Formats: sequence, C-alpha cells, structure tokens
Amino acid sequence: MLDVTKLYPIPVIEDIYVNDVPIVRAISGTITNRKWASIVSKIIAKSETLSMLPHLKLIRNAGNHLEIVICLEGDYHQLSSELLDELSTYVTNFRTVDVPSRVPLVEHQYDAANKCWPVTFHRHRKMDSIVRGDYFTSDDVHFFHEIVDSIISSSIRSNYVFCPCFDCFIVDVTTRKIISRGQPSVRHPLKHCVMVALDAVSQIECGSSNISEENPSPKSSNGLGVAPYLCQGYTALCSHEPCAMCAMALLHSRIKCVVYCLSWHAGGALGSRWSAHLTSQFNHRFDVFRGLRASDVTNSLRNQ
Repeated sequence: MLDVTKLYPIPVIEDIYVNDVPIVRAISGTITNRKWASIVSKIIAKSETLSMLPHLKLIRNAGNHLEIVICLEGDYHQLSSELLDELSTYVTNFRTVDVPSRVPLVEHQYDAANKCWPVTFHRHRKMDSIVRGDYFTSDDVHFFHEIVDSIISSSIRSNYVFCPCFDCFIVDVTTRKIISRGQPSVRHPLKHCVMVALDAVSQIECGSSNISEENPSPKSSNGLGVAPYLCQGYTALCSHEPCAMCAMALLHSRIKCVVYCLSWHAGGALGSRWSAHLTSQFNHRFDVFRGLRASDVTNSLRNQ
C-alpha cells in the first residue's frame, strides 16, 4: 500500500493562504455592564476608526464582563476628547491588545486569528482543501502514482537546456482516463512535451480537419458550433515544471490543474521563476502542485 502522505504533491499557492494573518496592536476597553454594549458600539461607530478592520467583531466575552476594541493603537491620538469622555462613562481599563490585521482566508488562519480576537470568516472550501492536503483523494494520488511510474520508465529525456520536461500526460482525474501523452520532439525545438500533449488532445477532440460553422468540433454540445475549451476539466501531469511557453499554452487550453514532479528553478513558470497561474491579469486561474514523487524521479534521472 502506498503512503499517500508522502506522495501528496505540494500546492503552489500564494503566501497569503499559507502564512498566518499578521497581527497589529489596538486599543480596547472593558464594559463592566453588559447592558451598555449597544451604547458603546454606537459611540465607537461615530469615530470610524475601525473602518480598516471590518473583519473584527467589535465585542468579545471576557468572563464577567465584555471587552470592546476601540481603535488601532496608532489612531488613538485621533480620537476627540469629547468622544473619549463619552466612552469613559461606560468603558474602563483601556489597554493595548493584539488583533488580526485582515480577514482570514482559510481555516488554519481563522483558528489562529480567532484566538487573538474574534473575527468574521467565510470559508473558501477549495482553498481549505488545498491547504489541508485533501484536494486530491487517495484514489487520485494512486492514479498519479501509476502515471509517474510510466514517467520513470520512459527512455526519452529532454536535451533542451531551456525546457527539461521530458514527459507530460493530460488526464481526466474524474474518470481515471489518460487523454494524451506528449514527449519532446528531437526535430523541432518548440515541440516540448506539453505542446505535443496538447496537440494530441486537439487531434483527439477536434480531429485533423478544419473546424468551421459547417464542421463544428465533436466536443460541441450546444448546437451552435461553439465548443468548450480544449482541456477544460483536465489535469496535466509533467515530469518537470513547465517553461513559460508551455505554461501559457496550458492556460489558454483552460487546464484545470497541473501537477509536476520536479521544480525547474532556472526557468520554471509555475512556481519558480514565474507563477503564470497566479497572475491576476489573466482571465483563467488553475491549480498547481509540485514535488510529486520528486525523489523517485530524481533517482531515475541519475541512473540513466
């Protein structure tokens, strides 16, 4: 039986989902009478000093009394003397406290932030599953394992300095079906394995004939001759991190996910030198994972 925890690839995501929410200092006070909570809330609302922290819950339970956040520590001097006098009628024990600086995006951030000060949180289910490590099921990982076995046994290796990737599979994870496989062409410098695999999908899905209104794609399902994108819903599994050309080709094909075994620090475009999948200017985002059985692939390359 495979140890799935060791085979699970590492997500290539923005640090904002990985790191804990930064902490800032704020001023809080104690409301000794719980009946005064709504009055104090209205007083603080007048100051608008918490407009930059809308994710904070204004009041938290502190045992026998309530504690209310008033403003950021740096904004305390902006409070008018009239407002402070009004607050002093209902609030005592002004002090500095730590509060989260922004809204948490995933569950582990919420757990840490909520221990500091109560916050609002709207769960991002997909990102939660990616960060937790259960985006792929154990069956998915076993399927990937079988494909990596094929990559390791491949006798073809890329001779291109500008793209070391030597094997690419386009697969449908849902049906466990291999759609196409691409390996680099020794005759053409631009026929990287990803490009060859995408071209093979095009041949399979669309045929070799020209597509027109009279001869729509076989994938067309709306009767208007408008086909979905080439790799919509598919996953690409590569031996190495794709180069910029291949990463953009995958983006334009509307790939759902890319998983690669080895990072390419010199020129990889999905996490190393560039992260095409995280570029906000593009109108398509896809998930990327790295490090799938990296040591096994590395050892296979050394033994060639």
